[in-house]
Amino acid sequence: GVAPITFQLPVINTLEPILAASLLLWITGRERRFVYGSSRGVAGLLAAATVANAGTSLLGAWAVHASFGAPYWSVFSGWWIGNGLGMLAVAPLIFAWGDRRRGRINIEGLALVLAAAVLSAAVLYPDVWGAPDFFNRGSVLLPILVWTAIRARPRITSAATLVIAIVLTLGTLDGRGPFVGQGVSPLDGVANLQFFLAVAALLPLMIEGVLADRRAAQERLSASTASLASVLGAATEFSIIGTDARGNIDVFNTGAERLLGRSAEEMIGRRPNEVHDPSEIEARATELGIEPGFEAFVHAARRGEAETRQWTYIHADGSRLQVSLTVTARVNPDGRLVGFIGVARDVTESVLVEAERAALVRTSRAVAAAEPLETTLNFIAAEVGHLNGAELAAVTRFESPELGTVLGGWSAGGSIESGRPINLSGDSAAARVSRSGDAARIAAQDVERHSSGPGGPRDRVGVPVLVAGAVWGAISMGCLLYT
Repeated sequence: GVAPITFQLPVINTLEPILAASLLLWITGRERRFVYGSSRGVAGLLAAATVANAGTSLLGAWAVHASFGAPYWSVFSGWWIGNGLGMLAVAPLIFAWGDRRRGRINIEGLALVLAAAVLSAAVLYPDVWGAPDFFNRGSVLLPILVWTAIRARPRITSAATLVIAIVLTLGTLDGRGPFVGQGVSPLDGVANLQFFLAVAALLPLMIEGVLADRRAAQERLSASTASLASVLGAATEFSIIGTDARGNIDVFNTGAERLLGRSAEEMIGRRPNEVHDPSEIEARATELGIEPGFEAFVHAARRGEAETRQWTYIHADGSRLQVSLTVTARVNPDGRLVGFIGVARDVTESVLVEAERAALVRTSRAVAAAEPLETTLNFIAAEVGHLNGAELAAVTRFESPELGTVLGGWSAGGSIESGRPINLSGDSAAARVSRSGDAARIAAQDVERHSSGPGGPRDRVGVPVLVAGAVWGAISMGCLLYT
């Protein structure tokens, strides 16, 4: 009888918190803020209050039933609900107020706790307060708990929950409130109260857990975004331009700013087409059989393929750059397409070097073929013109300080007449080379028309041709001007 129960109950009561704590730590993975810091912590506390508590409640009810003959299931339900409620209502309070990072209590928090106490009293004594009849329901307390969970810190929420539990318990024991009444025994009234308090304790915990998960996700996203921004900013040797799925720029790193001479503030919200050669976009769209536009860049990326192609970027000052551009798709964790990333590397110098090497090889072969001089010089002029993006190139031999002869040439708009004399006393690029012996350049706005008939050249750039260390003539390049 008495001796066994005096031994059994302390053992069971000691075993209960050990099992509950072990289950809680196992579920939460020993998170420091495991009760209100995540939905996982709330799930752990709920498991401790129900599963672990159920085991010890079964043992406790058996001990009481065996010793005193009390109804087994009545003892079990009272034990299980009472101890579970204690865990749900008191444990969060202990964890919250034991957290060293809890901060200061603000006026809003104190007001919420006071409001919880006043509403609890109104539920118990609506006639004393003159409150409407609908206050005689426990559900009117749930909105204040929800609001407290959303607005206040966990320690305020746990304090409000405990205040509601204390006030409702005292009132119910006094025979007041919605949980007792005619036809309801005191034991059933207490059971009704315990069930309501369990729900009232669990509701704000669940809200806080969900909000904590959301805050943690936002913090991870912010950290990831900051890390990505740092990486993009550090990649100054590469142009990285990101767009959303519709093609509007949302990433424009420092490398892109340096390469294109445009600021991120200027380019965000615009489209990559603006920094590309329109003729290349049209050519690529024709090749793919689509309308010219953004799709010409991302056609392969939309199918999940990374594509690397050579494109021409247009600098803010109008100059052109050859880039190797790799375009890939951006997807979210669910695999949904959210945009595209283009990583470009300036290959202008390497492209020019390769073009120069190839031109030298072709020129050497042309010279070695021992073709007539005019044919060879025409070929050389064409290679020089193509290499430098000119519309016209000519090879001129200096006959005297005042006279030169065009021996060969090339034009994008037609042929160049060989054997045509050139006046070297004027201000053409060839004339300047003749007088100085060095390369000469005439800016477009300073160029005068030098025409000897239809198709006459307007020189802009000239370089000397040396034979045995002496200036033999010049190769001049420029635009074709019709007079």
